[in-house]
Amino acid sequence: MQNRLTDEQIRRFICDGFLIVQVDLPDSFHAGVAEKLRYSTEKEFPMGNNILPRIPEMYQVLDAPPVVGALTSLLGAGYLLHPHRAVHSSTPVEHENIELTPAIDAPAMGKGSMAGSGWHQDAQSPLARARYHVPRYLILFYFPHDTDIQMGPTRLEAGSYLFSHPEKPVYPIVPDFVAGGTVFIVHFDLVHAGFSNRSEQTRYVVKFVASRTRNPDRLPSPPQWSTPDGIHARYPLEPAWSHVWRWLHGLAHQPIMPSSACEFVQVKRLNRIYSTVPDERQIGKLTDELASLKGSNRHRRELHTTKSGKRIPKDLPTTNPRWNERAIVMEDTTYALALAGDEAVEPLCRLFSLDDPWISINACYALGEIGNSRAIPTLVEALKNSQQQVVRQALDALGVLGYPINDALQEIERLVTIGNDNWLEPQVMRGWTAQDQVRLNAAFTLLNVIHLEGSDHHAIERILIHSLDDPNGYVTGVACEALRRINTPSAMTAAFAYLQRHRWDSSLVGGQKIY
Repeated sequence: MQNRLTDEQIRRFICDGFLIVQVDLPDSFHAGVAEKLRYSTEKEFPMGNNILPRIPEMYQVLDAPPVVGALTSLLGAGYLLHPHRAVHSSTPVEHENIELTPAIDAPAMGKGSMAGSGWHQDAQSPLARARYHVPRYLILFYFPHDTDIQMGPTRLEAGSYLFSHPEKPVYPIVPDFVAGGTVFIVHFDLVHAGFSNRSEQTRYVVKFVASRTRNPDRLPSPPQWSTPDGIHARYPLEPAWSHVWRWLHGLAHQPIMPSSACEFVQVKRLNRIYSTVPDERQIGKLTDELASLKGSNRHRRELHTTKSGKRIPKDLPTTNPRWNERAIVMEDTTYALALAGDEAVEPLCRLFSLDDPWISINACYALGEIGNSRAIPTLVEALKNSQQQVVRQALDALGVLGYPINDALQEIERLVTIGNDNWLEPQVMRGWTAQDQVRLNAAFTLLNVIHLEGSDHHAIERILIHSLDDPNGYVTGVACEALRRINTPSAMTAAFAYLQRHRWDSSLVGGQKIY
């Protein structure tokens, strides 16, 4: 495929957590998109996930060879354009003379802005999923018009996608100028922020998400890891970078030593995880550490409380691993166990006997990353757990194993077709429920196994067709794409019928036709 990234570009992405591509379309094209964004934002209503069917020209950006080549290089063939997307608008601030520094946290934004200026790692949508160190999810930020420093471009903290939580940036990147037609391709967990708009016009950026649907194929052994010159990242994370590099080639972890000592807590943490492959003794020690968390209740959220004492479904910031509904950081021991390979499968499976939700969640994650079919019976049992958090992580683990999961299909069908009254309480302010996310994770899991030889396409198709009746649009979006990939006449008929009933026509939006 043309426009695939070079090894040098991939290594830079691994270090920095982002790359920038330019879409070769006329300036008039991008100007037209920007004008439609302005019209939609000012004259209509927040489109959210519907901004792409509202302005379908943006598919030309998403289908542009530099974008497709970069996403294929980092996410593999068959990546999914996630149903989530959003317009990040930034209106001019009232006082242009505000004092700004590159690292400032949460500077003032203009009234009505739909972009955050505080340093953050993005939340998954609608509810949380795990934070993966390897590229399973990427964000695309599309700039449809020129954006100079006065308009407030997106700021980035290079290399920070490996952090367990956002830190105050030390080496923030603030572009002086971003040309219209530029796309930032960013690891989903990279720390980033908006910036104050001191110009006289609103700035628009459109966010898309792309997700991996299959594990990397095993490729010929790549060159040993070498850190490129001139990277933006300022923290020495060679052991973690080397791991991601080998993972993208379908190869097992091979530890290397850090190039230099660093006292920054995130660097020490990551180097501790990635500087070794746990042997049998270390696996025992690590699983004992996980077992020691029994009763810690880290599967329970820490929520905001109003002045009247009412708890609301909004998570308090935390630097410690625990369940929340933004994105889940696992225990350091869990990331280390995921490197141990097949020898850790049985010890991890035994942890489920402790019947502790947080331990089971972490064990599910590690089993998924190891990718051994011996974990399937244990993960199938986890699908029967009464705790929705365990079920969600078990579904995701089954979806990344890289093996057919026919033995899990009966339980997945039960989760998709039978409601659970205990999972209907809204988990976030927007109203999403745990049942919404269980069914979305199930759809992703089925999508991820379609390409695997031996998968029961008949049963998978039946479950997906039922999912087309789900009230959650994320679920139906993923189910439609999965049915398209199955590509039987019955699957295509079902997907087409759903899309025909839900087609979007903006010809007369707002009472007039816009061009």
